[in-house]
Amino acid sequence: MRFSAYISLIVYLITIVGLLSISLIEELGTGFIVFIWITTISTLFTRERIGRRVPPGIWNGLALLLLLVFLVDYLLVSASLVGSAARFLSLLCVIKLYDLRTTRDHLILYIIVFFELLAASASTTSPAFFGIILLFIISTIWAMIIFSIKRDSSEHRLREPPPGLFGKAFFAGTVALTMIALVITLVLFFVIPRVELHIFESKTLNTIKVSGFSDTVELGSVGTVKLDSTVVMRVETHGAPPLYIKGGVLATYRDGAWKREKLERSLIERPARGVFLSGLMTRGGMTQYRIMLEPLDTDILFSPAAWVRIEGNFTGIWTDSTGTLYLPAPPLQRIEYTVWAGKDGVVTAEDELQAYLELPPDSVRIKKLAERITANRSAAMQKAMTIEGYLKSTYSYSLSADIQKGSGEPIEDFLFNTGVGWCEQFATSMVIMLRAVGIPARLVTGFAGGEKNPFASYYIFRQKDAHTWVEAYIDERGGWVRFDPTPQQGVLLPSRTSRIGLYIDALHWRWYRYIINYSLSDQIRLASSMETGIREFRHSVVKGLKGLRDGWQWIAAMAVFTALLTVLIFLLAGKHRAKKSYQEGLWFYGEMTRILSKRGIERLPQETPMEFASRTGIQEVVDLTELFQRARYGRIELHRDDQERARRLMESLQKRF
Repeated sequence: MRFSAYISLIVYLITIVGLLSISLIEELGTGFIVFIWITTISTLFTRERIGRRVPPGIWNGLALLLLLVFLVDYLLVSASLVGSAARFLSLLCVIKLYDLRTTRDHLILYIIVFFELLAASASTTSPAFFGIILLFIISTIWAMIIFSIKRDSSEHRLREPPPGLFGKAFFAGTVALTMIALVITLVLFFVIPRVELHIFESKTLNTIKVSGFSDTVELGSVGTVKLDSTVVMRVETHGAPPLYIKGGVLATYRDGAWKREKLERSLIERPARGVFLSGLMTRGGMTQYRIMLEPLDTDILFSPAAWVRIEGNFTGIWTDSTGTLYLPAPPLQRIEYTVWAGKDGVVTAEDELQAYLELPPDSVRIKKLAERITANRSAAMQKAMTIEGYLKSTYSYSLSADIQKGSGEPIEDFLFNTGVGWCEQFATSMVIMLRAVGIPARLVTGFAGGEKNPFASYYIFRQKDAHTWVEAYIDERGGWVRFDPTPQQGVLLPSRTSRIGLYIDALHWRWYRYIINYSLSDQIRLASSMETGIREFRHSVVKGLKGLRDGWQWIAAMAVFTALLTVLIFLLAGKHRAKKSYQEGLWFYGEMTRILSKRGIERLPQETPMEFASRTGIQEVVDLTELFQRARYGRIELHRDDQERARRLMESLQKRF
């Protein structure tokens, strides 16, 4: 192949790398990504056929125009540095493909693609980015070598590369060197201390709109997402499964809707950076949950109930009298934090409990129903469990249930007419019935169930896992206790994710967990585990050696080890001598071809060594080639007489020229 063919191949490869990088930036939108793919691919196929290059003046003018468009896009339209820069770079790459005359032009193309990679690195957490950057490194090394050889060949007036130079061995060797460099880089990645620089602190992923966490939650708003499989969070735990992840708390119910009161928020105690404490004293052990939350359109921070400690890269976490956790603003990026939660309820002041006893107007029938089914129960816990069991066993759960709005109280319609509903009707009914018998109660929105990923120790929570349940204040239990009156089929919805899908999701989890979000604390844990492992290994080795030393086994083991080491050294030394001798025995053939090449006599690619020797008509060349073939293809080491003959033939050949 010609140099031009190799260079064109490199151009195609690096351009595709740039397109793949741009495709990872979600905020560009599908429309622009499809447009830039079509435009760039068509440019790649037409630039060679057109055969024209953009004059430098026009190219500079187009680049300046694109720069102005970028400034307008960033300052007045998108206000996103990453998105505007990605659009600018992708369009700049298209026009640069028409201006590739010199090595400098190709270098500019590589710089453009590099910045496309940089934009993608600030905008994606996809594991595909690792493959793209690997392809970029390989193609860059290929390009550097090819352009370097092309320059050297031009200095020696060689128009095309020597035959067989860029063969499979060249590309395989480049890939091998790249992999070695990446291994070294990964080692340094895990060793070098983490430094948090949030240079591109901006919106990087599409925000997910979640239901049930606004100031007003209408009955049915949560049930409408029960068929949406969009992932909202992943929760890693090695203890009890996180069946319930708490979000918001609602206390006021009117006319088929729950309203969140505007309560005063207070900043949670932070004894150290990134550490937040609830002040809750819990009896027994705690369970650790590591939560990876997708970008959501709510400022609520999700957590298991009765949390004790939260660690995360937050400037602050706020809470109100309901115990709801709030961030300063809705997260625009995927965030990760760790929660330690206990099992005890949270105590609330007596005067604050009155808000959780308020009944909606015209709830006489519901009150009579609650009093009737709890008539034989005296303790609050017994009453709550009775109401919960009654709702679970008497009414049916269905995603096709119809909530009649504007035709009276929907909860009365559910309890006394239809008997079929979603989780909101079940939970709301229990809250009203508990309040009717004097038990403070409130509605909780969050996520329940989740899907266990068998390829990793975490649970996947999707939109369809959105759920509502009840918290009742039980004095004998020391605070708020969770109840869920929804039948089980409404909580643990069946999952249909394929094993391949779960495996890919596990790769995404590990990529984000151990690469994107790898932190100093992770390094400390890794160093600690390595130190423990090394200590245990050394202890076991010392213990084993001590046992051997106490008996005759020690002497036998040392003797066997010494014998094996001696044999290994002997074999390696013999192999090295044979290889060295074999290589030295063929010295004359390379020297012969060098002498002939200086006289303009070169072997053609299709010629065998003997065909080439015969074509020269030089007897010394024929004799030397016979010696070479006997040693090279017959794998026979040349003896001293053969070596002496080769030296005489070389002296004769040098005198001839």
